[in-house]
Amino acid sequence: MKYVPKQVVARLFGGKGQVSPRAIRKLNIAAAVVLTLQAVVVLALSTTHSVPTYISHLTGDALQTKLRGSEVTAPALHQLWQINLAYTAAAALLVTAAMYVLVATVWRAKYEAWLKKEMQPLRWAVMATAGSLLVVTLGLVAGVNELADLKSVVVFIIVASLGAAWLELNPVRRGKLDISKWVGVIIALISSLMPWLIILSTMVATNIFGSVDVPGYVWLLYATLALGWLLIVGTMHLTNLKQGRWRNYLNAEAQYTGLLLVIETIFVWELFAAVLHP
Repeated sequence: MKYVPKQVVARLFGGKGQVSPRAIRKLNIAAAVVLTLQAVVVLALSTTHSVPTYISHLTGDALQTKLRGSEVTAPALHQLWQINLAYTAAAALLVTAAMYVLVATVWRAKYEAWLKKEMQPLRWAVMATAGSLLVVTLGLVAGVNELADLKSVVVFIIVASLGAAWLELNPVRRGKLDISKWVGVIIALISSLMPWLIILSTMVATNIFGSVDVPGYVWLLYATLALGWLLIVGTMHLTNLKQGRWRNYLNAEAQYTGLLLVIETIFVWELFAAVLHP
């Protein structure tokens, strides 16, 4: 296993040829171990940092009703539950680790058959699940506390992941798009942008209308996940176009593995340093 990073780095960034299926398997095992260990450490060392979630509803405004002589309603919030951010962060790490364990063991034959067909559906299932957990965690830190907004974030991430999976099965080669592919690209792009706009609008509104500014670490967490999303989208685009070293799907798969590992690691430890540390 100690030779895997050297081989992967050389093949992806400095050499020619491709990463072997054996190296991919070892890389998956290594990523699973690293992610699992991080989840255990985060759960063991983190202090409880719970964020409330609310559901909006209408309620009677007794004062305005009395003044106007007719029933007047006003928007209100009801607290549903408290979410411990250490749990959501660790869950994202463990979901990704579980996928790597599956494809390296019991689903190895199926996984390698997928790679030969230039597809990896489990990756997008993990993007939908672990990605939702990470972005919801970011949203809670940034002040997105209403259930409706959080549900919208999750739905958009799931739709974007399904769109990415569909585009992987129906790649756009050298910009050649028929109507169905145009629709798929548009849906995937809009869905992937919406969670970032929802969170960003809350952060901007806090700075404009709130009595406090959004802390710098929240902007850093936002930038980390947004940059990670851009790198994954870029990798998918280059893989679909078969550009350069992404011409071979095994190279792309190794890069996806490395990207997910690095993005999740950086985000979780930024979160730990900001709000979860003892």
